[in-house]
Amino acid sequence: MVAIDFSPGMHGHFLEYVVNRYLLQVNVNIENIFQSSGAAHSINTDQQYVQARIAKGGHFSSFNHLYPKDADKIIFIQHNPELDFVLLSNIFYRCHPTAVTGKDVNIKEIQQLHIDNMFDQNYTELELRKNWFTKLLEHHLIDYTKIKYNSPPPTYMFDYTAFFKLNQFITELQKLSNFLSVTLEFDQSLIELHNTFIELNQGWNQYQHCQKIIQAILNNADYSIPSNWQIQAYINYQLSNMFKLYDGCLFEHEIYPDNAQDIHRIILKHIEDFETRF
Repeated sequence: MVAIDFSPGMHGHFLEYVVNRYLLQVNVNIENIFQSSGAAHSINTDQQYVQARIAKGGHFSSFNHLYPKDADKIIFIQHNPELDFVLLSNIFYRCHPTAVTGKDVNIKEIQQLHIDNMFDQNYTELELRKNWFTKLLEHHLIDYTKIKYNSPPPTYMFDYTAFFKLNQFITELQKLSNFLSVTLEFDQSLIELHNTFIELNQGWNQYQHCQKIIQAILNNADYSIPSNWQIQAYINYQLSNMFKLYDGCLFEHEIYPDNAQDIHRIILKHIEDFETRF
């Protein structure tokens, strides 16, 4: 038996299905493994698959659970802090106690659960933005995503970043096949499955959008910024890293600039005043 060790939001169920079907050649073909949130939790409701699988995922390290006694190999999904925003976003859109064993769960219900965990009472967009900015700046996800070694069987560290680009994903699967001493069964259905995975991946798609916005800000380009507190938090996080910008209207005003050129001007003003202020 192969145990897949992963923190919530890190695509362990998706990898579990891929490993079983395309590496371990388990004879399963679920028509749609994705819930409306994009999570691959639907695999847990297919009893034929559940009974046939050889690789099984679990939140072993993050929840301090022991590996199954019959696990002779471990696959650990290793997070990259550079993609904290991707993971944080996917947790927000996908992770819910009832989602793992149910056919589906309402995305708004998932989001509300996380907001309720963040705030005990009424909240504003500014407070939401500040909350995520702090999580990103202080890397709150680091300890949550570390492996906790307890004399485990041989372990393969699966690169989290490999999920998001097809060539890297195939390469990582090929390395994993060597670790498992099996052959990767490559066909068009794997490509289509990955395409759907990316299409439904809120975290990665928001991250890609953020990169375009950051480039537009630096280039003083006329580019719209959406009214999205998650994206705004990430912009602030990047500006803090690049320009030591931690205060001012971007961090303290409820209304956030809606154009990249406005933020470009704020950066220039911050740089101009930096020596006199600090």
